[in-house]
Amino acid sequence: MANHEKGMSLIDATVTLGIIAVLTSQAIPQYQAMISRAQFTEAFTLTRTAKIEAVMSYGQSRGCTATGGATETLAIEGNYVENVTVSRNQQGHCQVTARFGEGASGELRDKTATFTADLTRTSVIWHCQTDAELYDNGQCGGTPDLEQINQVISQAAQDDLAALSQQN
Repeated sequence: MANHEKGMSLIDATVTLGIIAVLTSQAIPQYQAMISRAQFTEAFTLTRTAKIEAVMSYGQSRGCTATGGATETLAIEGNYVENVTVSRNQQGHCQVTARFGEGASGELRDKTATFTADLTRTSVIWHCQTDAELYDNGQCGGTPDLEQINQVISQAAQDDLAALSQQN
């Protein structure tokens, strides 16, 4: 009777662990960035009321704050956002700033998202800037569309294949 070996050899196990390590090294930073972006969306939610109040104040008194002061810190906070302030920038535009606190991920902690109103006679367009390193150009991004998601997935798959081919 022939003796058949079953199981994995040491080389098989090493290759398998190497593949898992490469995939993990790619997945963890992507996951952390995804968590930070999810936390960042809280700034959009919590500043909504402040933006409405700033526009109303501007329409009534040409000021940005409800009190008429230069800057007003609102009693708005969330799980990741520490405070929200309303002010007028050097160009005279209303701006609403959300500051991330201790509950936020490391990429967001002590960073800000600043929404600046571009007021015209008929509309208000809010532009978002951030000092968080989530966005390459400092512009706050919106929800990615399906094409952008597919591009990210495709690029990650190509990177994984390139890393695997270099190991062999």
